Amino acid sequence: MERAPGHVVNVRDAPPWRGRRLVALPDLLLEAHDGGYAIVVNAASGARLKVSSGLYRILSSFRLPRTLEEAVEEAGDPRIAAGVDALLGRGLLMDADRPMPMAQPLRRAVPYRFCNAPRWAAPAAGDGFVVLGVPYDLGGPGHCRDAPMLIRQRSLDYAYLLDLDTHRPRGWFDAASGERILKGVPIADAEDVHVVYGEKQADTFARMETAMRHALGERSVPLVLGGDRSLCFVMARRLAMRQPLTVLQFAPDTTMAHGEGEVVTVRDVGRRMAALEGIVSCLTLGLRADAGAAVEAGEITVAAARARGLAETVHGAMMAKDVLLAVDVGVLDTSMPPEGNGFSLSEMRDLIDAVGRRHRIAGIGIFGLDAGGMTGGAVAGELLGIVACHLALYAMHGASCAWQGGP
Repeated sequence: MERAPGHVVNVRDAPPWRGRRLVALPDLLLEAHDGGYAIVVNAASGARLKVSSGLYRILSSFRLPRTLEEAVEEAGDPRIAAGVDALLGRGLLMDADRPMPMAQPLRRAVPYRFCNAPRWAAPAAGDGFVVLGVPYDLGGPGHCRDAPMLIRQRSLDYAYLLDLDTHRPRGWFDAASGERILKGVPIADAEDVHVVYGEKQADTFARMETAMRHALGERSVPLVLGGDRSLCFVMARRLAMRQPLTVLQFAPDTTMAHGEGEVVTVRDVGRRMAALEGIVSCLTLGLRADAGAAVEAGEITVAAARARGLAETVHGAMMAKDVLLAVDVGVLDTSMPPEGNGFSLSEMRDLIDAVGRRHRIAGIGIFGLDAGGMTGGAVAGELLGIVACHLALYAMHGASCAWQGGP
């Protein structure tokens, strides 16, 4: 084995990886680098490691499988060898020809947190929200897997800050209502459920339900960022274990179709949820006149809701005290000028307010944000991301009013 000139290596003391090809783990992300150190994230496990800039330079040399001699010029320097030992020991490098068995992680790290709220660390004992992204969209035709990241990006316009005196969240001033919302309400971001495209839907759903079970305290309210609305099935199944539950979906087309097989889709998710133990009722509000299918029992069109009155429509429905609120953003009228075929943002706020006044919102789901399918391209997708973030915050406000003695 060739050595750099001037370096003498005792073969008996050579590390076991000497001469073998090493490679950086495939799921590593760089979160921060300030010249003195770097923070590296293992997106598969969620682990974050702080390493020196020197170690990061060595790690970067192994983006492709290489021996130490192929990767760095100073291969004979004992400090380089010590650095490789450290990277192997911390699980950032592995033997390229003897890969470690990788268990499927429960959650994956994300580059942004909702409103820059703190990362979830443990289930909270009191009231609060836990944000969980689920980039799954194989239950329908839309491309919604990028929506959790887009919503989190847009949410950074709202800074999650603590009051200096109380050490409680300051909340945000809502211009539409003229009041401060979510004051004193804690939020934690549990990042994304790990989704493997191509695996059975049941496996993805089981992982999502396990992630919810691990992250939620007894009084925590989940905010799930989908993905498509088939994910609402998992939320309903999990939350109905706590108490009897009504599922109120805002969706532009039917959720009560007769499905075939075991796969839950966006078109039959309502019927599937209605059959779950603990579900009192399942309602879908917001069907459009051009949805193309007959309106099933438990489904209400936009026109019918307006004719009866939005608040009266909600209050007149037979609902349990606890409600899972699921919003498919396709229910919104995003046309310019508005065509009136979907709910306006103002109408959605009124509907959410009507739910929060008489019911406890036990969970919130934001689904169906297909930015690529929007007329108007990327700009329209960005705007829809802002609207989705706004709806999430207002739904959270509606849920928190029950804790804080609000209307």
